[in-house]
Amino acid sequence: MMYLEGEPPQGPLPKWGGGLVAPLACLGHAVFCLVRGEAHIGRGQGYPIYGGDVVVYSLSVFFLAVGLHCHFFWGNSERLEAYSGLGKVVGLLGFVACLVLLGVRLFRP
Repeated sequence: MMYLEGEPPQGPLPKWGGGLVAPLACLGHAVFCLVRGEAHIGRGQGYPIYGGDVVVYSLSVFFLAVGLHCHFFWGNSERLEAYSGLGKVVGLLGFVACLVLLGVRLFRP
């Protein structure tokens, strides 16, 4: 289980895998959804979303990437470790805010 408090796991795999590869995959997915103008939430084909909802969904994935990058990459760099906590808070707050907004947009009466 991943804990975003404290120090991240040390070593090159967490730093480069969790701090660069995973956030780039998230960013790629967000850009793909924005360009396509469609995303699916859920398993299999899932629930399709379009338009402004895709923008909010892509922003949530972007903030997830920011949080992962700040935790794993910045947390494993001596120079950037001091800013890691701030980046994780920004990423987490943005992620939660976008998910709440998406929920309100999708499930409004």
